[in-house]
Amino acid sequence: MLRAGAGLLILATATSIPAAAARGCGPAIVQLTVLDQGGNAVSGLAPGDFKVHVKNQNVNIAAMSYGVFPHSTLLLVSRTGSMGESLKLEMAKRLAAAVSSTAPGTVMAGSFAADLSAVIDGRSGDPFAVGPPVSDEKRNAVYDAVVAGMTRVAMHRGDAVVVFTDSPDNGSKTAAAEVRQRLANSGVRLFVVALPATNAGGMQPFVELADASGGAFLVPLVVDATASGVVISLPQIDAAVASFTHSYAQYSNVYQLETDQDGQDKPMPLRVEVDRRKIAGGKVVAPAALAPCSAAGH
Repeated sequence: MLRAGAGLLILATATSIPAAAARGCGPAIVQLTVLDQGGNAVSGLAPGDFKVHVKNQNVNIAAMSYGVFPHSTLLLVSRTGSMGESLKLEMAKRLAAAVSSTAPGTVMAGSFAADLSAVIDGRSGDPFAVGPPVSDEKRNAVYDAVVAGMTRVAMHRGDAVVVFTDSPDNGSKTAAAEVRQRLANSGVRLFVVALPATNAGGMQPFVELADASGGAFLVPLVVDATASGVVISLPQIDAAVASFTHSYAQYSNVYQLETDQDGQDKPMPLRVEVDRRKIAGGKVVAPAALAPCSAAGH
């Protein structure tokens, strides 16, 4: 199902609807964001500026729209012991509030350490007040929390899971490969917001998962750790939140490409290229797999 965007450019006629559409599946849909070298969303691209490859085969673009599409957002906040530092917790709250206040749709939220808390309304409730208190808990079961959250909240193509954590996963029963497959099956984008950590190593799996989903790994603030831990100041938090709010909002500016191919019942390898003359040193933020028909919202 196509969601309304800011503008719609129709290149196909009613008589060219693929056979799959008559079966209730419809054409294969690709959603992506294009950023310039400064991280700002690039608008004004035409269908001819894109090259879409599904299973290494070129596909044509039948229709294109661009804008901010309504989508659901699930916020997941780590509650491990290291997140208990007062200013780090304040930073996490303000970053989560920035996502919640600008999200163009439903926002749900929960917290986790070894297990995921109850998932509540992210605008009217406080995800920092549910679930386990920040303690000496050392398990940071990020992968388990992502899968559990997506199980509890119905999520579809274009929706977003946003994880706030200061450390890598170190306690999940779920493997990273399973999380990647779950994201591909649903067409959901993963954003991991990395908070300052005493030891920032081990975050590469988050980078790879986010990139493969068409999301991003975001670092709002980089600070050096001292012998007593991470030292953060309020002015640093103010600047980080302002910068993050702008950066994250760019990913809501989405190109939706309707292809001339039938939608499939499983994810298919996807690669999208954009005319480099139009984006200079920018980048294409697209999933590594074309979401299946079941990923479309109803």
